[in-house]
Amino acid sequence: MLSPSGVIAQRHEHWLLLRALERLPDDTQLLLGLHYVQGLRSREIADVLGVTTTTVTTRLSRARDALREQVATLRAPEAARHAVLDDLEAWAHSLAGLVAGEPND
Repeated sequence: MLSPSGVIAQRHEHWLLLRALERLPDDTQLLLGLHYVQGLRSREIADVLGVTTTTVTTRLSRARDALREQVATLRAPEAARHAVLDDLEAWAHSLAGLVAGEPND
């Protein structure tokens, strides 16, 4: 179970990640949402979007880079920024629970 300060820190990190996502183009948001929130694999995303798996892999890599760039440039507590940038994959995957309303402890 998280301490009160841990809950606040986690909220800062989620807020930062969500603000960064909002700054990305809609197609990039969709791609990241399919992967991290819906849990689809590259092949499944390729089927949904009607593109090749290689295209999805390339787009996901670019989308992650764009997301990192947005996180790095947003005004936020330094600790939150470092936490998200140090483990972007885990934070992005944690959005699925957040969207579903599940606790993240």
